[in-house]
Amino acid sequence: MNRLVRGVWASVWASVCVLCALTAGARAAHAQGFHAAATKDGVSAWAVGDSGRVWTTLDGGASWLPGVVGAVAWRAVDANAFTVLLAGDSARILRSADAGGTWSGGALAGAGTTRWRSLARGSATRVFACGDGGRIARSDDDGATWSLQVSGSVQALRALAFRDSLQGWACGDAGVLLATSDAGAHWASVSLPTARALLAAAAHGAEVWVGGEAGACFHSRDAGASFAAYDLKAGEQPDVRALAATSTGALVLAGGGGFVRVSADDGATWSFITHPLLASIAALGVAANGAGGVAVSELVRVPVMGALTGPAPGPWSLPVGATVTTSWAKVLALPTQTTNVRGNTLAVHPRDRHILYNMLGSTLFRSPDEGEHWNVVSNLSSVSRVNELLISPKDTAVFVIAAVSAGGARQIMRCTDGGFTWTTTLTHAFGEYGTPIERHPLKPDTLYFGGENDTLMRSLDFGLTWRHFGAGVFRSPCDLAMLADSGEVLLVADGVTNLGLVDFWRSSDAGATFVRTQAGSSSEAPAIALSRLRPRRAYVTSWSGIGARDSDDLGATWPLCPDLNRTGQNVSQTWGVDVAHDDPGVVWVGTFAGGRAYLSLNGGATFNPTTLPNPNYSMVARDRSTVFAQQGDGLYKLRIATAMPWAGSGQSVQLTAPNGGETWTPGSSQAITWNANGIALARIEWRPSPLAPWQMVALADGYRGTFKWTVPAQFTDAAESRVSDAWDAAPLDAADAPFAIHGPLLSCADAPADLGVANLPAGGYGTFTLRNDGDRALHVSAVTSDRFTFVPARTTFTVPAASSDTLGVRFVPAGAGPDSAMLIVASDAGGAPLALRMRASASAAVGVADPPSLTFALAPPAPDPVRAGAATRLRFELPRAARVTLEVFSLQGQRIATLLDGERPAGRHEVAFMPEPARAAGVYFVRLRAGGASLARRVLVLR
Repeated sequence: MNRLVRGVWASVWASVCVLCALTAGARAAHAQGFHAAATKDGVSAWAVGDSGRVWTTLDGGASWLPGVVGAVAWRAVDANAFTVLLAGDSARILRSADAGGTWSGGALAGAGTTRWRSLARGSATRVFACGDGGRIARSDDDGATWSLQVSGSVQALRALAFRDSLQGWACGDAGVLLATSDAGAHWASVSLPTARALLAAAAHGAEVWVGGEAGACFHSRDAGASFAAYDLKAGEQPDVRALAATSTGALVLAGGGGFVRVSADDGATWSFITHPLLASIAALGVAANGAGGVAVSELVRVPVMGALTGPAPGPWSLPVGATVTTSWAKVLALPTQTTNVRGNTLAVHPRDRHILYNMLGSTLFRSPDEGEHWNVVSNLSSVSRVNELLISPKDTAVFVIAAVSAGGARQIMRCTDGGFTWTTTLTHAFGEYGTPIERHPLKPDTLYFGGENDTLMRSLDFGLTWRHFGAGVFRSPCDLAMLADSGEVLLVADGVTNLGLVDFWRSSDAGATFVRTQAGSSSEAPAIALSRLRPRRAYVTSWSGIGARDSDDLGATWPLCPDLNRTGQNVSQTWGVDVAHDDPGVVWVGTFAGGRAYLSLNGGATFNPTTLPNPNYSMVARDRSTVFAQQGDGLYKLRIATAMPWAGSGQSVQLTAPNGGETWTPGSSQAITWNANGIALARIEWRPSPLAPWQMVALADGYRGTFKWTVPAQFTDAAESRVSDAWDAAPLDAADAPFAIHGPLLSCADAPADLGVANLPAGGYGTFTLRNDGDRALHVSAVTSDRFTFVPARTTFTVPAASSDTLGVRFVPAGAGPDSAMLIVASDAGGAPLALRMRASASAAVGVADPPSLTFALAPPAPDPVRAGAATRLRFELPRAARVTLEVFSLQGQRIATLLDGERPAGRHEVAFMPEPARAAGVYFVRLRAGGASLARRVLVLR
């Protein structure tokens, strides 16, 4: 590969394997990933990070070429055409005008040691950067030179978004949002109801989005005049770390534990992109036209990339050969005095997702760092076991547990001091293995309790007082689940261990009434999981039956999950289940026996096993990458490792056309094609003979392998072509043999022609001079007019090489006033058919008799346009009987249909033209000839 400074790529091309272990809470691991990413077209992309790390892909992310530019941390990257910009620490901004071959720039004068954090384009040439200390810089020459602007803020600015070259936004720490409407000459503060750091912004048309820490997300529909808070509908308020908008109006939002969601309707609905990376997304690069995108994490050095188009975007993929490996580590052991584990006793702090609580036996534990380390909060001597733990979102010092006392009584207990002092608020039997309490998702004080042989009970004060609620009586609810966004649907799985079969119950009125939907094939359904992000989808486990069940109608029916029940998977005794709280496509299922936990990345369509010690009692997926399994011997946390091998295959290029023997027509558009590997920018050259100097055709993206060339009028039998790496001319490949340039070349110097004023009804006559500048005879195959009032004198003729000829046109006015027409000359010359504009005007000043009632006329097609497979009417008039031909031609002059060919009497006639269903969409011409006269009309055919 090319040298550094001549290119970003390191010269190390031995087989390498990068292994990145991901541990949530290990902040030092950030340095091993990427801070930013960019793609201009969804095929080539850039990912940048610490220590000068600059990677690129030329094949849609299948392989990445690692490199280093300088030694600073790069925190922003932008790619547009052949320009690539890097911005990062020490106020440095670098620019490459040749797709990364050479770099120029350095520290921006006057910016001190600013850490630039974002780059954004207002236009093809206007670029902005923002960073620490409220600094903003602008370039009006595609990043070649920069000038500082006054933002009025001292906070670190972390993201920029521009809807055009004038109007944009900058956001950053402490909830700062700035707006400009004059390309940054002035910035005004926009008030938002948050003090959270804002990390991302996007704008398109009148839509503006900003997002940040702990679920902070705001949306404007009026070009920033006002903003409203946007509910992500995701548990534990994940960070919004990346936003991007396309010119097609698609919005891409990412962050949390690795979710990437796409909306085509301004956030009304979302699709979640399936991808294998289980790590928080730090940045997005999205092609402006929406063709594709790339996502990177600061935790792992493995990008994911894929398509954005289509009704269900994605999936996005790891590079070829890269892997994601999962394992489980015990982070909290079962206390020695604890005899057993039941239910789900892991709770995430509602206001700080890094803090976790877990109650094992009589001991309450607290973790400040996402479960990596645990401290004892208190010990309840009166309790032998807990089945469930909840924390109030309104007052996080208020806890509720479903507990079994030392004497065996089953109770609801409550504390108001963070877990130290507890009181019993309800004594009522509940299932041995159940998680009997459910909190209303949108009413933080409302709890539901499912006790044995009773109706539900409800508390409106977070467990302080309880009242019976609803009419249904249940045997022993295993689990309750509620989705408030869908008519307050409440689901209950009701079963008793080894006694009969479990019943599934569904309420659509928040538990007031229930309908039994079906019975399961096992005695218990230990856990139900659902998500506000995909409200009709629900999952339930089966003990001691086979597999698990999933529902696409929010619990109305419960078919078996196909992949867990397929031959070879042999999954049984499933127990815990959860849907990642930030991505409904990620589903975990644990098994009571068998030593497995199963992961699905596509909403349960397929599952892959991981090894997990027996027995499982609950699964908790706080997000895609932070997952816990409560096992019989303690609490386990998911560990994720990524490996990305690559083997340097060097560079190569092979010219495939013209490769010798071709004869191309001057003026025609021909594809120069090649196969290349590892070439970002290709130089295409040609020469008319071996003794002539090489001439530049173009610079092109090397990975595209094709360039459209308008063949010049340099006639030769010995033309040559070649393609090379534009950075250093190596590798290079030339054609195997010469190619030729011969043929006609059609031009006209008279267009548009103006006949001036002609008398009515006599009309007028005009001419065009057509020239053939080629070295072969020019054959005109058709001349058509889109107005029946302009009639070409002839429609087929030949013009010798290096000669000219005239084309006459007769003006037959239909009435007084101006008129015009477009003549299309189809020939064997290269390029598109020649279009000639002619205009004239008819005077009514000459005293003449009224024209006859019938004239030679061709009316416009009706309807026009017409869809292929449908019919359009063609109407014409004949003043006298004549032999008539009515034909249809393509824009290139090819006859595709003859509708009439024979004698017709004087009068008005109508013929139907029905384009074949397979007919290509485009412009066609209908030509009417009768008695030596010719008329034409244009018709547009749609698919």
